[in-house]
Amino acid sequence: MKPIARGAQSYAAATVLLALASLASARIGETMEEADKRYGGFVQMEAGLDGFSMRIYKKDGIQITARFMDGKIGYLHFEKIDGSPFTAAEFKVLVRAQGVTVPVSANYLHEEPYWSAGDDKTVAFYDQEKKSVTVSTTEYLKRTGKVRMHHEQQEAEKKLNDF
Repeated sequence: MKPIARGAQSYAAATVLLALASLASARIGETMEEADKRYGGFVQMEAGLDGFSMRIYKKDGIQITARFMDGKIGYLHFEKIDGSPFTAAEFKVLVRAQGVTVPVSANYLHEEPYWSAGDDKTVAFYDQEKKSVTVSTTEYLKRTGKVRMHHEQQEAEKKLNDF
């Protein structure tokens, strides 16, 4: 097998980064219609509770999960369909498109280091185990945590109602 020429490697890397740049153009805060237009339609949809919903898109070898809060994107999850990890350059393209540029040490939101928009309203994480990138608003994280706890409390009350 012949080794790939250096110029071909650079071209391939540039092509991947350009594809990522178009994917990363989905923005936190965009509507479902804007996300559908950008990605060419969703492959799966789930209506959620209390103003939350989810759509999954597949484009350019990447699966994008967009979670909506009150009709706007509050959470984006990027994962390569082939299971390969994102490079550092690819990670930067994905998170910088969301205005996230500042590395921050661990805090109450996440046990591992994360990246922030500087005002902590939008944060990004790289999950090494899942080889995925997540970008979210802190408001989405807070509200989904509260919603989840509220529904768990309701379920517990139903189960224990007859005791």
